[in-house]
Amino acid sequence: MTSNGKNCEKPFNISVVIAAFNAAGFIDRALKSVLAQTLPADEIIVVDDGSTDDTAAKIQACGPAVRYIFQENAGVSAARNTGLKAAQGDWIAFLDADDEWSNEKLARQTALLERNPHLVWTGGNYIRCLCEENQQAPAVEPSKVRRLLKNRDYFSDYFRAFIKQGGGWTGTMLIQRRIFEEVGMFPLGIHNGEDIDLWWRIAYRYPRFGYDPQPLAIYHLNIPGSLSEKRIPRDGYIQLIDRHLQLSRQENRYQDYQPVARYLVSRWIRGALFDNDLEDVRRMMTHFDQLLEPAFKTMMRILITSPTMSRVFCRTLSAINRKFHLRRQLNRPPNAVK
Repeated sequence: MTSNGKNCEKPFNISVVIAAFNAAGFIDRALKSVLAQTLPADEIIVVDDGSTDDTAAKIQACGPAVRYIFQENAGVSAARNTGLKAAQGDWIAFLDADDEWSNEKLARQTALLERNPHLVWTGGNYIRCLCEENQQAPAVEPSKVRRLLKNRDYFSDYFRAFIKQGGGWTGTMLIQRRIFEEVGMFPLGIHNGEDIDLWWRIAYRYPRFGYDPQPLAIYHLNIPGSLSEKRIPRDGYIQLIDRHLQLSRQENRYQDYQPVARYLVSRWIRGALFDNDLEDVRRMMTHFDQLLEPAFKTMMRILITSPTMSRVFCRTLSAINRKFHLRRQLNRPPNAVK
């Protein structure tokens, strides 16, 4: 209450939603990073998605500062949605139990939103960490992001930013709660791309996307049992792109979304080639024939006509990347090329 009798409300009331499954080995790290924020969250919710280890005890040891919700195992989307439904804040932030935030994450993002009150969502850069191998690197070089932003705090179109690696990541998102009421929550029944599916649905209606070039979080790769450790069947990729090629037409954003679809399909095809999954390469090239650039299709067809040529090409490219540090993003090690 102020001296004149009026209520003084905070400009940002933030709920943090953390999905956890058998996370006893690292949930402490995630929670400490949220509790250490220079701008404290108003609410911290951890949804335990049917853990069978000591996850519950680790969370409950934090006391009333953390709200604990248990549900039968239903997957990460269902866990996040449970947290969203329970959240009381006007803004929602996400973190997975095996990752962590920088201590200024919320302070920097709310300051960005105060400077740009027209924004309804924001993300940011982050660190990709193979910590057991003592390797880490930003998802995007901060200097590159600053050039792309052109002295602004946001990208004018999320889809163009996505192609330039400026699409953010779940652990950096801060989104106005009402947006989920408008576009829906995380999709159920799909097991890959559930977060990207939601960001695209938001971007159809709200293309302006806040972005902080400074890394706001750490994404831990090679965590046993985590989503980053799971090889995703190509069928899931195909279904994701097909669904949004159709949805983007319904939202009158097809011309904006199509380059994203082309970019991802091309990248996934190159990944399948690198893993020597030539059948997957052929299948995706056939399925997305009308989407892909002619030059790209020609190159891929040359490579898959000869498995020997493909193996030599991939090994050579990998060696060049390692020697000259050309790989732009730190990734978990690929499957061995047979």
